[in-house]
This record gives sequence, C-alpha cells and structure tokens, in this order.
Amino acid sequence: MKAMSVKWAAAAAVAMLAGATCGQEVLVLSSGDGLLDANVIQVLAAHGLTGTVGPQYWQFTGSGNLCGFDCVYMQANINWAAGDMPEGGQQAIVDVINRGGGFVTTEWSVWKSGAGSLVTLANAFAVSPSATFNGSSPATYTQVTAQATVNAGLPTNFTFALDSYAGTNNSLIPKAGATVFYSSSVLDNGVVGWDFGAGRSASISVCAGPVSLADANFARLITNVMRWSFGRPPTCRPDLTSGAIPGSPGYGVPNCALNNDDFFYYLSQFAAGNAAVADMTASAIPGSAGYGVPNGVINNDDFFYYLTLFSTGC
Repeated sequence: MKAMSVKWAAAAAVAMLAGATCGQEVLVLSSGDGLLDANVIQVLAAHGLTGTVGPQYWQFTGSGNLCGFDCVYMQANINWAAGDMPEGGQQAIVDVINRGGGFVTTEWSVWKSGAGSLVTLANAFAVSPSATFNGSSPATYTQVTAQATVNAGLPTNFTFALDSYAGTNNSLIPKAGATVFYSSSVLDNGVVGWDFGAGRSASISVCAGPVSLADANFARLITNVMRWSFGRPPTCRPDLTSGAIPGSPGYGVPNCALNNDDFFYYLSQFAAGNAAVADMTASAIPGSAGYGVPNGVINNDDFFYYLTLFSTGC
C-alpha cells in the first residue's frame, strides 16, 4: 500500500506532537529508604528501564491508574516488618499481571506469604509460600534453564555478596508449571518465574540492597527478569492514552479503557511519524507474515491494523 497522506492524517489528528509510550515502565514499591529507592531507579535506568517509586508495599492500596506500568517490583526489604499489603493493592497487582504486565519480587516478599500475609497476591507468585530463610553470603547463582531475555549478558554462574535485613535470602519452592531459571548455592533456587493470566511473575531469592545491586551481574539479572516479565503482548493493545489533548494528565498513558481518545491519539502519533506508537505491523492482512509485528515502517498497513484493533475492542 502507498503511505497514507500525512496531510490527511494531520487534519484528522488532534495534535501533531509525539507522545510518551508505556514501554518498559516499572513501578517500584518503595523500600522505605530514599537512598535505596534511588539506587534501584539508577540500576533500572542503566539497563534501559524507566522506574517510578511508588508507596511502600504496606501502604499500597492500588488506587490510581496503573495501566502505564509494564511491571511492578516489590522489594519488602528494609520495611519487611511493616505489615501486610492492603487487599486493594494486592488485587491491583494481580490485575496488572492479568492484563499482560509483569510482577517481580525480591525478599522478604515470598517470606511474608509464608508467614501468612499477601494471601491474594500469593496466588500470582510462581512459588509456594515459604518462610525458610538464612543469613548466608555470598550466593552463587547457576543457570538451570536457558532463556534468552533472562540470561542476556550473564555468565552461566556468578557469585555476589548479599544484603542482610534480618537475613539475606529465602527458599523458593516452584509451583507446578513454574520455571527455575537459576539455582542458588545458599538455599535452593535463585530465580523462579511463570506465566500468570496474560502476564508473568517472577521471584528472586535474595534481599536486594545496595551491596547486591552494586554487583554488575546481579544488577543485569534483576533487570533482565523484569524485562522478561513484561515480554508478553498486552491484552488491550489499542489502549494508548487517558486523553487526546497533548500535555494533559494521562496523555500517552493507557488507562484500561478504550474510547475515541485512543483513536485520535493514534492518529496524532501516526501523523507525527512516532514509530514507537504508530508502527504496529508489517502487514494489514490477518494471517500473513508480519501481521501484528512492527517492522520499522509507518504506512497504511499500520493505520488499518490499528483500526481493526480499535473496532474489535478489548
């Protein structure tokens, strides 16, 4: 097909400015320590991820729009003894995973489930509740299952020092259907993940603090696992924005609702040549090679593909 007239698209669009995308956005549930949270954000940025610090897990109610986040990261380390997560917050994370997002935990998240907390959220864990822990350090992680995203840039085994917050690591007991990516020398398994709903969740066995995050291999591993966790297609791909007015709150941020704002937002990005949003497919013919796969080119195929997604709904 010939490229759609930019002039026509511009006339139909509500704006000509490129908007923000929702790719690789991580909601970091705060550790309760600003310095550690800032360290986490720096590690994410160094590996191409964008992090936003949210409430501490025990204060997380799930209120607000989480549709712009691809992954939720739960630390529960310095603040491990603060209490349970409100039911609304637990269900909100489950909803993020169910719609195609990711969820990654470090300790003491699984430990808290083993101690009777996080009952709703524990359903999404790739591991069974367990409160078996110790204070050993260092740990050696050894690859068990080859997975390109999880293993990217890592040796088959590596040793790193652990942070202690009343202990250093917890046992990970895989649920049926879960995958053990790395074993751990200090207990049993180091990284376990699985598909849940339309998304994925994964647990890492250690407390992630400044010591472990300073290790290049561990920092790469934790960000690899996050990237793997949101590696499945979202359940509502045409949901692109909360509003169609450039500069308004929620512009370019999905809101789990599909309406005309999303359509006109797509038109504006198409007209502006914003490939991060507008490049959606290599072909507009269902079943053909490249259908639904971006190819670096913006043309009529992308527009009609989006129109099909939009008309189908979520």
